[in-house]
Order: sequence, then C-alpha cells, then structure tokens
Amino acid sequence: MAARFVGLHFAAMITTAVLTTSIEAAETGFYRAEKQDGRWWLISPEGKQTILKGVCHVQFDGDRIKGTDRSPYREAVQAKYGSVNAWRETAAKRLLEWGFNTVGAWSDDRLIQFEVDGKRLACAPILDLGAQFVAKEIRGGQAWLQGIFPDVFDPDFESFCRNRTLERCNPRKEEKAILGWFTDNELRWGPDWRGKEELLTLFLNRPANSAGRQAALQFLARRYPDIQQFTKVWKMQISSWDELERATNIAQPFVRQPFYAQNELEERAANEVNPARAAFVADCEAFAGEVAERYFKATRTALRQADPNHLNLGCRFAYLPPRPVLAAAARHLDAISFNCYLVDPTPVVRKYAEFDRPLVIGEFTFRAQDSGLPNTRGAGPKVPDQKARAAAFKQYVQLILHEPTVVGYNWFQHNDQPKEGRFDGENSNYGVVDENDRPYPELTETMKSVNALAEVWHAESARLVFRDDFAGKLGDGWQWLREDKSAWRVTSSGLEIRIQPGNLWGGANDARNVLVRPIPQPDDKEVLISVTVQNHPTGQYEQANLAWYYDDAHMVKLGQELVDGKLCIVMGREEKDRTRPIAIIPINAFAVELQLRARGKTLYGRFRPVGTDKWQSVGECDLPVPANNQPMASIHCYQGPRDTERWVQFSDFRVESVGNLASAN
Repeated sequence: MAARFVGLHFAAMITTAVLTTSIEAAETGFYRAEKQDGRWWLISPEGKQTILKGVCHVQFDGDRIKGTDRSPYREAVQAKYGSVNAWRETAAKRLLEWGFNTVGAWSDDRLIQFEVDGKRLACAPILDLGAQFVAKEIRGGQAWLQGIFPDVFDPDFESFCRNRTLERCNPRKEEKAILGWFTDNELRWGPDWRGKEELLTLFLNRPANSAGRQAALQFLARRYPDIQQFTKVWKMQISSWDELERATNIAQPFVRQPFYAQNELEERAANEVNPARAAFVADCEAFAGEVAERYFKATRTALRQADPNHLNLGCRFAYLPPRPVLAAAARHLDAISFNCYLVDPTPVVRKYAEFDRPLVIGEFTFRAQDSGLPNTRGAGPKVPDQKARAAAFKQYVQLILHEPTVVGYNWFQHNDQPKEGRFDGENSNYGVVDENDRPYPELTETMKSVNALAEVWHAESARLVFRDDFAGKLGDGWQWLREDKSAWRVTSSGLEIRIQPGNLWGGANDARNVLVRPIPQPDDKEVLISVTVQNHPTGQYEQANLAWYYDDAHMVKLGQELVDGKLCIVMGREEKDRTRPIAIIPINAFAVELQLRARGKTLYGRFRPVGTDKWQSVGECDLPVPANNQPMASIHCYQGPRDTERWVQFSDFRVESVGNLASAN
C-alpha cells in the first residue's frame, strides 16, 4: 500500500514573501551592504537597493603592445577625440547609456564627474596593498605575475598598509561616488598557474631571517610537538627543529593540482587513502588561514582608520581558496570579491555563499572568435561570434543575480587588447569597444537591457529555503520511511545509505530508508530541489535518486542508475503506481549533481557531473499530483545486491524558490 502524508503543514517551514525593488532605507551618504528579506543588496547613498554593474580598465591609454610604448587604443582615441577629457565624457556617457553604474578596477576615476539624465558613475578603485608591499619588499617583485605573496608577518606590512591607505583613501573619504575599495587582485593562495607550491612551502623557503619564514616554522612546531610526527608526514630526514630551521629549499612531500583544477571528491579520496597526505593538506590549509587572517585584519584596520565610510571589497580571489582563507575573508570584509571566468558560475558562487556574505564578481568575460583577434592568450570562454557573446553575457548575469548573495559584477574589460599581445601576451577580444573605440552593438545592446533588469532579477532571486550538508547529523524536518537504522549513517563526507534490495518504482513500494521532507508548493513560484550523489552501481537497475515525491504511488524521480550494463541518468514519472520513463541518458560520471525544478504544474530535470559547470537537460513532465497535494523532496536508493554491502553518498541537499514565475523564464 502506498504511504500517505496527511496533515503535514508547510506553514511551519520558512516562509517566503515576494520582495519588490521598492524597499528603501535611510540615506547614509555612502554605499553599504545590507541583507533584506533573505537577500544581500548594495544600498546606494540615497538609500535605494542597487546592484554594482561595472566595467574594468576603462582607460584612455588602453593596453600597450608587449615590449613597446605603443597602444593601438590610445592612438585611435587620441586621433578621434583630441584630448583625454573629451574621451572621458564620451566613455562615461556611453557606459551610463548601456546601464553600467560603476567603473571597476584599473579605471580612470575622473569618469565619475560626467552626468547623464541625473546619473553619474561610481568607482571602485584598486589599492594593490599586498602587490605594492611585494614591490617594495623584493626588488622587481610582482605579486600577480610572479605569484609572490606579501610577507604579512613582517611588522612593516601593517605600517605600509596604513601609510598607503592614508595617502590613497583618506583624502577621498567623503566622496559619495566611491562605492568601495579593492585591496588587491588575484593574490596567490597556493598551487595555481604560477606554480605548484603551497603557500606554506613558499613561506618556508623565504629568506632565513624573514618574519614569514619564522612564522611558518613556529606554525609547524605548534602542530607537531613530536618532530618524528612531522618527519613522517613531510618525509624529511631530520631529528630536530633546529635542523629544519637550517634547511634550505624545503620540498613539499605532495603536489596538488591547482585549486581551480581540483576535484573535491578526488581530493577526499586521495586523503583517505594516504593519511600523511591528509595531514600535509591540513597543514597547508591551516597555515593559509593564518596568512589570510593577518592579511585581511591588517588591510581592514588600515582602511577603516583612513576611510571609515566606504566598503572594503577585498582582494578579488582568482579561484576558490581553501576554506580557512574564505572564513578569514568573511570575518573582515564588507563584501567578498572574486573573479570567475566560467560559463556557469553557479557552483563557485554557492561555495562562496556558504559564509553568507555579499559577493561581488570582480571580473568575467567572453571572447568571440569572429573578432579578428587571436584569442590565444587570456582567461575566459570562447564563443563563435558577437551574437553568442551577447547571449553568454545575459545568461551569466541571470545566473549570478538569481543567487541571493551576489550584489555586483564587473565585465573585463572596456577595450580589446592588442592583437600583438599586451605585457603578458594576452591578445583577446575582451572589449565592449574594439581598439578603434567602436562599440560591439550586439553586446552593448544586450548589456543595456540586462543591466536595466539587474535589480528586478535579484529581487526575484532563488531564495534558499533549506540546506543540509549532513554535517554530523540530519537537518531538522527529515522523516524516514521504512527506516533501517543499521543501513544509514552521517559521515564527514555526507549522508551514506546502504543500497538494499527492494523497489519504489511501480506497485512494490518496499524500498527501505526512503528519506523525505516537505517543500513549498510551486503554485506561484519556481521551486528547485537538488542534491549531489556519488554511487558505483554494479547490478541491473541499481539506482540512487532525487525525487519530487507525494507518496509511494505519485512521484517523479531523477537518478543515477545502471541500465543494461551502462551507467545512466534516468528520469521517470509515476502516478497511481503506473510508471513512465521520461529519459535514459548514458554518462561516464559516478558523482553527479541532480536538480528538479518545478514551474507551475511542470517539472524539469537536469544534471551535471561533479567538477563541471554546465548543466545538461534530462527532460520534463507534468506533476503527478494526488489528492493530498503536499509535495515532498526525497532521496533514496534501491535495487541493491543482497549479499554485498555497498553504500551511496548524498551531499549538499538544497531547496530553493523563485518568487515570480513570469520573470524566472
């Protein structure tokens, strides 16, 4: 008999009221970040909710050709306008007409003086606190190009930040047009494109008398009271800390992929297999956290003393850094900034969003292959043409603004790079204008329409109704059907359920450990449920599912299943125990993120392998609504072997809602 749920009241769950853009706060004279009705916003000096919509590197000089003083863009605009100020006026008016409200990092701040229909641009300058300290500390040292991290343990770092902010920020602390300050750009927090070394290894190999090296040595001594424990993990032939202090060219015992190329599940598996590697990684991430605490505390203190009025927008992370680094950033910043050059930035945004701080995209872009530029050097996805470039911009902005934590975005950059390559060889179609200052009409027209809708989209952003990381226990609100307590457990990796014989597809309805919880009705909103599943099925129809569930006889399942010897994503609909397959798609991934999206009476399924950013559509169907009409989310697995104990892992379960269906499409 099908299990029924009568009398479960969703009113006890978190309620979701539709937010409008009419909410205003008191005038403060300066931009600030504020959480209202579950969403983060920037609040303008006039007290209005706003989104930062910026463009980076808006400069008359453009980019010089590598190894020369020539700038094709500067030559073009000099001939076209005759003066810098005439160019400024045109550039500012165009940006405002295209719906931008901010000039981002490396821009000419004097663009803020021009007005169009009562509007002016704000600015968000970059201070390069760490980068300038590196240049001062090491002759010819370059933080961004060479990946040299500032020695934040050096007492001179604090005084340097204090002096630089007094020089740069204090004279401008009363300017309303300053949105906030970026402290740095793309500092190196460990293995990345600049080298395989961890931050801890880099500090251990600093000069012997440097404060940073001494801090790294003291850090290890605190973590390993017994030197033998240290040598076992770090594979060093030493017998005392004095020997380590005298050592040079300390090699790290393990090498990890760059942070942006790491796969979370592969990392976890490698650490489980090798406890020494796990200890080494823990050392590196804990030390990175200490470095981050020093950096963010020193820069915040200096900035607040020099300018208490404007936002501290952080250091524009180039990639997702170790969790202790993000925790330090969340403690000290007004908003966390990061650059993200993915087609779909949602997975990265959600990792940053775990700390519930406002987020600003410092850079993103798309490069068109029909631009006539090589596009052989530089970050960012390539698209076929300018039409596709405009479409990619729209999709990206829609995706980020439907996240409740994102309060701003900056396109990189204002004008194209030289085809010969700039100082580091980049030669890409990044511009909203080409090197002759001609706008790309498909892109700029789309930017204009998208920027006009930014606040509306964010007001209707997906609201996180419930999330469960299964961190040590099940979250509140879950209920087991046919529970077998010996066959489920919560570990540091997530919820694990032993896959047992039994079925939930059709009339049998004897599957064990079916986990369910109430979710919102999708009548006037879009409702999303998602979960990450890791499973290695070995038998026919062995499966692990996410389901939109009413009872055992009414549901839509989306899961990973073995069908005729092939690993597949399967979507199916069941009503009154009558089943109908929607789609069967072969895949090559044992770990996948599954998502069901209900819009009105229609349910859509999609998935993506863990470690990728592109969703793949599975199918759609009508909701099989029974009389009780109470939707539930379910995660479950069944059709397992009788004689072999195998477990399925579920992690990162979410329920989200979007308040207005008309604009969610």
